[in-house]
Amino acid sequence: MTQLTHYEILGVATGASSEEIKKARNTKIKEFHPDRNKASNASEMLKQIEEIYEVLSNAQRRMDYDRKIGLIKSVQSDGKGSTQQESSQPTSTQSARKEQINNLSEKIRKDIANLDPRNKKNSGLS
Repeated sequence: MTQLTHYEILGVATGASSEEIKKARNTKIKEFHPDRNKASNASEMLKQIEEIYEVLSNAQRRMDYDRKIGLIKSVQSDGKGSTQQESSQPTSTQSARKEQINNLSEKIRKDIANLDPRNKKNSGLS
């Protein structure tokens, strides 16, 4: 299985704004908070989401991460002291990964709903 990127885990596009990243982080925090999510890995996911946010909310760290995962192909000098970065477009692999994380998130939501006693149907006993 291929490792998911920070963007895929948060469910945002690679070009997401700071606000979009913050909103996705808050949504994921609510989803994986141990008081709401009884899955055994909820605390680990919460910690991972915070670490991801620390990277993506800092411009330099985000650029370094993007370079590491290949989103930034090269840095070219224009001869005047400034640089221009070339970003790659999302690939079919990235789309497949995003679908994979969405499917996993949906499965976790369903598993959590099944654990919630309020969602149990009345067994017919009064």
